Amino acid sequence: RPNNSPTISQLAQAFDLRTVVSMSTLMAMFVGVILYFQKRSYGNLIPGLDEWSRFPMLGLASAALLSLRNLIPDLISIPVANALLMQASLLMILGTKAFYGQPFRYPRWAAFVGFLAASLTWYTVTGGDYGLMVAFVASVLGVLSVWHFCVLFKQENQSFASRFAAWFLVVYAAIVLTRAVTAVLGTPPTNLFDPSPIQTLYITGSTLALSCLSISAVLMASERTRDELTALLRVDALSGVYTRRALLELAEMELARSDRSGRPFSVLMIDIDHFKRINDTQGHQVGDRVIRDVAQRSAALLRRPSLVGRYGGEEFLAVLS
Repeated sequence: RPNNSPTISQLAQAFDLRTVVSMSTLMAMFVGVILYFQKRSYGNLIPGLDEWSRFPMLGLASAALLSLRNLIPDLISIPVANALLMQASLLMILGTKAFYGQPFRYPRWAAFVGFLAASLTWYTVTGGDYGLMVAFVASVLGVLSVWHFCVLFKQENQSFASRFAAWFLVVYAAIVLTRAVTAVLGTPPTNLFDPSPIQTLYITGSTLALSCLSISAVLMASERTRDELTALLRVDALSGVYTRRALLELAEMELARSDRSGRPFSVLMIDIDHFKRINDTQGHQVGDRVIRDVAQRSAALLRRPSLVGRYGGEEFLAVLS
């Protein structure tokens, strides 16, 4: 009986790559709008949001130009579109480094993207081999993806969103670097939307990267916001030690642990003498400095897992385990 199962090539040809690019970039555009309004809401509270919000918009512009290949001049659909794509990748890395408080010399890398765009322009004007051009662009995107993965992977406190972005970058880097190799050693693509299996995987992976990295940026910003709000609830802004609410919750947990284990623990109440006189004679700014100093010195003297928190005003509570 004949085998009617479709081959990989037939499945690839069934994909309308222009539709895949259009749908993925539209989704990335909506995520970019979310990032933009997050930036408007949080301001400088979350570094990197400004760069992240521009990433999907540049990716959208690049995808739009690439989709119009053969409908608009090649000087626009090749060098400009790919320069926007590389610039978007750099902005994503810049946003991630800013998010983690790392320095980044953006002008130097922007000049590098300009050099790449000039190279692609020259290649387009001179009618260079299309396969080599694909290999060149794919190699640059692969190197940028590996660099971005390293930035995320080196962070000590990794969240679900950062791990998701990091490992997706590994998959994407493998796809684009494989495309670079096959573009040179294998059958070169006839055009961007060539329905071959590897080209379908390359285009689909690139458009998914635009969406998934944008979504991971939204998740990372949301996790940072949650952590900031949790810190506001648990850590006293003036003294830097636990708030009364957080300390009492921890004390109840310690009491339950003591009941289970039969091991005692102690509670120490600390009060700053003559604190009102300090405020009256020296001013409230000096009083705030005294509160911070007492809190930090008390916390430094206690050994783990003992805890100290601000009970109220100039009063502190220490739980000695």
